[in-house]
Amino acid sequence: MEIELHKLLKRQIDKYLTEDCRNNPQFKNFINAVNESYKSFERDKDLMDHVFKQSEEEYNEINESLKNENILKQKSISNLYEAIKMLDSSVENQDSEDLTELSSYVSAQLKKRIFLQEQLNTQLEFQNLLMDISSEYINIPIEKLSQSVNKSLKEMSEFVKADRAYIFRYNFAEKTCSNVYEYCSEGISPQISNLQDIPLDMMGDWVEINKRGESIYYPNVSELPESEIKEILLAQDIKSLFVIPAMMQNECMGFVGFDFVKDYHNLSETETNLLTIFTQVLVNVRERLVLERNLSRTVEMLKKLLANLQSGILMEDEKRQIIFTNDLFCKMFNVPISANEMIGLDCTNSAEESKGMFKDQEGFVERINQILKEKKLVTNELLEMQNGKFLERDYIPIFINDQYQGHLWKYNDISERKRAEDHLRRQEEKYRNIIANMNMGLIEVDNDQMIQYANQSFCDVSGFEADELIGKNPSQLFLYGENNLQFMQEQIELRKKGVSSVYQLPVKNKRGEIRWWAISGAPNYDDQGNLIGSVGIHLDITDQKKLEEELKLERARALEASKAKEVFLANMSHEIRTPLNAIIGFLRELKRVGVSGSQQEFLDYSYNASQHLLSIINNILDISKIESGEMLLENKNFSLKDSVENVITILNPRAQEKGLKLTTFFSDKLYPVFKGDPSKIEQVLYNIIGNSLKFTNRGTISVDCKVLQDFPHQQIFSICITDTGIGMSEEYVQSIFKKFNQEDSSISRKYGGTGLGMSITRELIHLMKGEIDVKSEKNVGTSITIQLVLDKGSEQLNNEDSAEQQLIVLDGIRVLLVEDNELNQLVAENSLKHYNCLVTKADNGRIAVELLQKEKFDIILMDIQMPEMDGIEATQILRKDMGIQTPIIALTANAFKSEIDKCISTGMDDYITKPFAEESLITIIDKHIRRQKNQSDAVQVREMPYDLTGIKKLGQGDEEFIRKIIALFITQTQEMIPLIELAFNNQNLAEIARLVHKIRPSVEAVGITSISADLKELEVSAKEQTMDISKLFALFGKIKNILTEAINQMKKDQL
Repeated sequence: MEIELHKLLKRQIDKYLTEDCRNNPQFKNFINAVNESYKSFERDKDLMDHVFKQSEEEYNEINESLKNENILKQKSISNLYEAIKMLDSSVENQDSEDLTELSSYVSAQLKKRIFLQEQLNTQLEFQNLLMDISSEYINIPIEKLSQSVNKSLKEMSEFVKADRAYIFRYNFAEKTCSNVYEYCSEGISPQISNLQDIPLDMMGDWVEINKRGESIYYPNVSELPESEIKEILLAQDIKSLFVIPAMMQNECMGFVGFDFVKDYHNLSETETNLLTIFTQVLVNVRERLVLERNLSRTVEMLKKLLANLQSGILMEDEKRQIIFTNDLFCKMFNVPISANEMIGLDCTNSAEESKGMFKDQEGFVERINQILKEKKLVTNELLEMQNGKFLERDYIPIFINDQYQGHLWKYNDISERKRAEDHLRRQEEKYRNIIANMNMGLIEVDNDQMIQYANQSFCDVSGFEADELIGKNPSQLFLYGENNLQFMQEQIELRKKGVSSVYQLPVKNKRGEIRWWAISGAPNYDDQGNLIGSVGIHLDITDQKKLEEELKLERARALEASKAKEVFLANMSHEIRTPLNAIIGFLRELKRVGVSGSQQEFLDYSYNASQHLLSIINNILDISKIESGEMLLENKNFSLKDSVENVITILNPRAQEKGLKLTTFFSDKLYPVFKGDPSKIEQVLYNIIGNSLKFTNRGTISVDCKVLQDFPHQQIFSICITDTGIGMSEEYVQSIFKKFNQEDSSISRKYGGTGLGMSITRELIHLMKGEIDVKSEKNVGTSITIQLVLDKGSEQLNNEDSAEQQLIVLDGIRVLLVEDNELNQLVAENSLKHYNCLVTKADNGRIAVELLQKEKFDIILMDIQMPEMDGIEATQILRKDMGIQTPIIALTANAFKSEIDKCISTGMDDYITKPFAEESLITIIDKHIRRQKNQSDAVQVREMPYDLTGIKKLGQGDEEFIRKIIALFITQTQEMIPLIELAFNNQNLAEIARLVHKIRPSVEAVGITSISADLKELEVSAKEQTMDISKLFALFGKIKNILTEAINQMKKDQL
């Protein structure tokens, strides 16, 4: 119910108060109280005016009566009493002559009126002060808040006659409070600087009272019980105090206080109400300012967000006036002014004005009008522009309390995405057509593995119609057997993880026939990137599978035949090489002891025959190695000129015997050092020049080396061998490289040979990626040209070449010779004793193991095929069970790579094939004796297999750091060793070089210096392919043993 306000109060409210304040429920209570005060004052004033008016009239009458007629005195007095009695019924009749009583009464009434007037004036002053303060804080900007608060504190202090007024703010997080505002009257010392960050503990119950929303009033501070708060107040000379809590949403934010320093003060109810209302006004102002600041910050954040969105934004109010837009919107629609300049513009005709930018101009305008009319959310609406771009539009209506307040337009340039989608759609159609034309079956399944789509090709492949497939599980339709079902489940799990795969699977078609399908499966996603199933492409490969099985059978048969051939050749090699080793050895011994002239001739014949037989065997084995892919090339630095001259030196005696002139020519442009396999090049030259010597009876054989092309890192060169021999027919030249092929039987009978030499020559040249060309004329001569491309090498030749020139001294070297053949024992023993070696013989591996349990040797020569225990088994026992690291050199009559690899992988350090030249055997022994001596020297210098000096220096005494480094080294090395072994099994030299390069720094860091050179040699040789892989593996075996020893020692000492 609306209360009628006093007219004066209503005018003041209309003049000074805003509509918000008038509607504020709390302020209404205050207005009602003020209104009641106004009305009460008005009633009292009317009453008093009436009384005094009446008294004045009667008083005039009395005076007139006194002047005119004294006799009327009593009557007037009586009348006066009567009038007074009307005002106050408690007044008794008095003696009409008693004017003293009458004057006393009138005086009392006058004083009462004056008191009421003073109260009314105070109430008016109170009301005016409240009105002023309320007006002061209506819509006050935050920058003027401090000024207004200080002014209000002064006004309030003056009204209640306080000497100091202040505001404190609580900081409950820090458990302190601080004085933030203060007013002091003249002569009162400010305390604000002394009242910062006061601990709440010092304030006793004061804080809890404030938190309950209760005020604190001390009319006489000196009468308070002894406490810290009393001491604080007395220290500021406070006599009386009034504190009002500042409550915001039932939480105490601080308090407003008034100190009376000069005099004690008893607060009236009016003063108490005034100060309480004033405090609440301050709280309301603070709350409003906090809300306004937060709202302002939120608005600014939203503006920045909208301004920086990668979308064009336009916000309009309900009258279509622009509230906000961003620069991207202006750029999209070629607006010539800035976003800020657009605010406030009218957009009523904007659709009509901008329609020319769109392909469907009228449709654009009609749709805008429709959207604005319906005022419903619109998203992802596509617009095509005249310039070929595509925009995506959103319309967002804004309703506040169900009242429409405007809307927001959002535009995204999706031209690139649209082009990509169109391209993707075209590609999808293209590939679907390709799949259909290639008879590839395509199906799509959902996340429950139910078929959602199948093309006609899949229907043809499976035997089902499309409607028979839709909604069915393909695993249930086509798969059989637990293994296939389990495998398919694994594929489904891969799709859930986003993984594609290709696999082959046997299935049953509709007719129950077993067919093989090649399947490519991939996860299927919707436009939002959600997994919705998978896609599978199916190809019937049943015929290919049958062919594949047939090929497997053929390959197995071929491998079996190849294996049988290899076994036969290996056995043949062993059976021939073993006695041949003895024959050549004894011929060598006979030459050494000296024989008569005729015996020497027979000896030479025998030696040549043995070498011829060895050449035949080697040629057969070379062909076998080439066919099986076991023939490997070295890649090391060598001098081509030296290699040619080596062959010439060997063959020149034969040329001289036949009276032939053997000449050479080397181009000046020929690079001095190449990288390649010199032994294979020399073998090729030996075959070709050897044939020229065989088939030339008079004239000249020339060897010319010419540079064809020179590059920074390569040279292409040719070696041309020309003779004046018997020549060949044109027909035979076409078949010269066939195996076991000679021009006619008379050639074979007259000149000998197996017909393998040229075949091996061509294969070796092709292995080196070279070419060979043969030109010949019967009875004129032959010219054979080899063309090779080789990398240029380092001008410093391999160290091994210089090492071979060193003097070999084996005096006193203890050699264990493990050989079951007595003749071969004798041959090897004679050669070793010639170099003053101490030889101990063992007839088989078992005896060798027993000897090594008792004695130490410098080197072990181990035959492979022996009774009771062969060389492989014996080596395994020596290496793994007994831990013997003595160098073991295999003596094998099997020259196949598989046999040699087996020896090296078992733990042997090197090998030599029978029959061996004495120089080769002695050189290999010398190499390993020197290496062993170097290792022994290193062990004598440092007893520990590792040295942590560098790591300790780096760790600066941090033992935990050192332990972590050691643990990391052990873990990494133990992981690397199997990887290197795997690379050896795969004959992946590049991977070996990479892995060795990776562990070298850590090996050097922990001070395992004994294998630094070996690691470098292994890395470089593997990288440049300058050493046979079997030798590389032997070197790695040594490195592995030392690393294992160092790791075991580290675990024992450091961990």
